[in-house]
Amino acid sequence: MSEKNNKTINGQKIFCLASMGLMAAASIVLVILLFTSGLLNKGIVWAIAGGLALLNGLHIWLQLGKGKVHVGKTVCGVIALLLTAAMLVAMVAVGKVSGAFHDISKERKEGIYVGVYVRADDPAQELKDVSGYLLGIAAQPDRDNTLRALKDMEDAVGVVEEKELNSSVELASALLSGDVDAMLLNEAFLDTLEETDGLTDLSDQVKLVHEFYYAQEPDQVVPVNTNVLTDSYIIYLSGSDARSTDVSVRARSDTNILAVVNPTIHRILLVNTPRDYYVPLARNGQMDKLTHAGIYGIEESIATLENLYGVDVSYYARINFYGLKDIVDAVGGIDVVSPMSFTLSTNACSKSGDIDREVVEGVNHMDGAKALAFARERYGFADGDNQRGKNQMAILQALTAKLTKASTLVNYQNILAAVSNNMTTNLSYEDITALVRTQLTSMSEWKIDTYAVTQGSGSTSQPCYSLGGAEAWVMPQNEASVQAAREMIQAVLSGTEDSQS
Repeated sequence: MSEKNNKTINGQKIFCLASMGLMAAASIVLVILLFTSGLLNKGIVWAIAGGLALLNGLHIWLQLGKGKVHVGKTVCGVIALLLTAAMLVAMVAVGKVSGAFHDISKERKEGIYVGVYVRADDPAQELKDVSGYLLGIAAQPDRDNTLRALKDMEDAVGVVEEKELNSSVELASALLSGDVDAMLLNEAFLDTLEETDGLTDLSDQVKLVHEFYYAQEPDQVVPVNTNVLTDSYIIYLSGSDARSTDVSVRARSDTNILAVVNPTIHRILLVNTPRDYYVPLARNGQMDKLTHAGIYGIEESIATLENLYGVDVSYYARINFYGLKDIVDAVGGIDVVSPMSFTLSTNACSKSGDIDREVVEGVNHMDGAKALAFARERYGFADGDNQRGKNQMAILQALTAKLTKASTLVNYQNILAAVSNNMTTNLSYEDITALVRTQLTSMSEWKIDTYAVTQGSGSTSQPCYSLGGAEAWVMPQNEASVQAAREMIQAVLSGTEDSQS
């Protein structure tokens, strides 16, 4: 045999043995990843493992069996490499899915930003420029973080002359009138102040020159002892309107939906509570808008809703407005059913850019920008914030329907990126994978009902704790609708009767 032929045969042997080894190694790694990720039922993983073991056994038998190297062995080597490549793709997919679920379920401390603000026409551009300014601070709210920021400011620029005002409303008014030259303010309260007369365009009249970030210690949370596959439970769905894209920043909660889940009968009831509902805060019993509870942390929003409906909330999931836009785009848009035709307002579109503003009665295909505007619209409705809550639940229904379609899986990488960057939850990784594993195994359809509590009688201008007692527009409670919501929640939790829509 010529030297050239020997080299060819030796090269074929090396190729065949290498392909055999790579396929075996990839099979082992993939099976380990599938077992440790918990994404698939163990029975399915064992079946995959068995199939891979059979393929590897046949390949080893062929490659190591008696006989010369021939075209058949080489072809099998090529097939083995193709299978190895497919398994590498599967490993990457499993890793991305697992990583995304770890990201959204990891424990995160909420944070707040305390900003140093001056008037919009002030020449100051950074912290050192306000040295020597008369600085205003508020006695309430969030005095602890204000004083913490004051100390850090003095460490940076030296002694600061300050003037204390009774409330954030008085503080902002003092800055605009020139009684103080700058102010320290928890940034979450800037939008809150614009709800009061005389400060409706505050963000346009002031300028942020520096901000201090502080991680907040969470309240003591009681461990959740819920089996998400067999027990009924409630998830608080919160939509943050934070100016920051950081989903962990404390801010007003513009979306407040309780998702009541009964996995044994595959029923979900979404109960919307309008952002301006006038409720006693759990922290002190003081009356305020529900949206303001989010400024004090997600635990405060949860506790306030628990008191309103007489329930225990096991979990939460929070997403910011930027996240909604990204997620809808990642799934290729959604089909949202609107009960009426209308034109989206300029205010609702302020975070959406240049979009088609027309919404028609019936089905509307929406990209992320339009879905975001649709979720924010409220001024164009006679029913105001109550209709906005219904629209937000319509988006949740449309998004759920799209996510359960097999065709959506093609965009899984974009979906996972959007979710992991814009959402946080206290559902554990094990809980999330258990839900995914069960849904993939059964492919069961869920019936989703919605309900929104409505406005009651009484004055719509009331003092709010978070505004230092200043009055703002609120939505008085309708006790009959709240009681109806309580009964519907209990019916779904117990599975005793159908919920109403």
